Amino acid sequence: MYKSIIFFGLITVTLATGVITMFIKHEAADRPCYTVVDDIEKLFPNSNEKVEQQFQDAVTQLKTDITTLIAVDDSQRTFENTFVALDKALEKFNIVYAGMYTLSNVTPDDSVRKATQLVIPQVSELYVDTITLNKDLYNALEGYVKRLDKESHEKVSDDQKYFIEETMRDFRRSGLLLSQDKQERLRSLQKEQAQLIADFGKNLAAANNSIAVHTDGLKGLENSFIDSLKKADDGAYLIPCDYAHYYKVMEQCEVVDTRKRLFRAFNRRGYPENDAILRRIIAASDQLAKLLGYESFAAYSLEQEMAKTPAKVNAFLEDVRMRAWEKAKQETGLMLKEVPESVEVIDNKFYPWDSTF
Repeated sequence: MYKSIIFFGLITVTLATGVITMFIKHEAADRPCYTVVDDIEKLFPNSNEKVEQQFQDAVTQLKTDITTLIAVDDSQRTFENTFVALDKALEKFNIVYAGMYTLSNVTPDDSVRKATQLVIPQVSELYVDTITLNKDLYNALEGYVKRLDKESHEKVSDDQKYFIEETMRDFRRSGLLLSQDKQERLRSLQKEQAQLIADFGKNLAAANNSIAVHTDGLKGLENSFIDSLKKADDGAYLIPCDYAHYYKVMEQCEVVDTRKRLFRAFNRRGYPENDAILRRIIAASDQLAKLLGYESFAAYSLEQEMAKTPAKVNAFLEDVRMRAWEKAKQETGLMLKEVPESVEVIDNKFYPWDSTF
């Protein structure tokens, strides 16, 4: 449901899946349906102009849908024209955004990638202003809830009731009931965090790290793979730090120095820029949680999960660690009996760049 995508700067990560969890079953005809190639292609604009136009169209549609929902008189509110209407409005927008987020990470077209990367932080601002801190929207939803509490005009299922309760709770958790000055601070922090998250992803997508390796450092790799690599001026092969090349080399290359260098280069994508950004994201998350009255962001984010508290999570992880430790040592021992020649073992331990090899 939409609550999983709009609170506290986690928008980008969850929207990328394009998955909307539903508690209510709608007729197929009422829902966006992409069944043919032409429909799927529409999700992925192929020029920066189309990115901007498609995004603006989606924003306009979302705002129109929310305005229409708010305008319904409380006496005429139903589950369908209030909570389902909100769900559908967000789903339509999220489908468009999910395609753009995907492009921001995978498209080889620089102009399209840059255009989609400009869109991502705008989504946070849109959600904060149009949804999470929109008091008129909250009042509209509350209008239906109050009527449902007092009248028997409409029966809702247990799933629908759960959805209503979760939605209203998450509006309150978003800071909607804070004082105006705290809301403004919250809004500022959320927008700052969303921009930082977008910058973090942009740096990863733009990273073009590679390592230069001569022929003797490619032992074990297929000739077809080697021939597909670009070459440096001195004739060395350039192995880029993308997932496809990374796993191929880590699993098949017999030269430890090549695996070691690629491992380090791959895990340093976006560094050092993203190191500073990540620290700012953590700080902003902590400030957000404390502004809402929580001890930490972990306490805030776990409140609605099964574990409920950081203490329970830590206790669970420690319990798992203790139970798994002996088994892990046994399995490591079995692995060490058949170690390939290029894998270095010190005190019955091996390096991370050797684990997949």
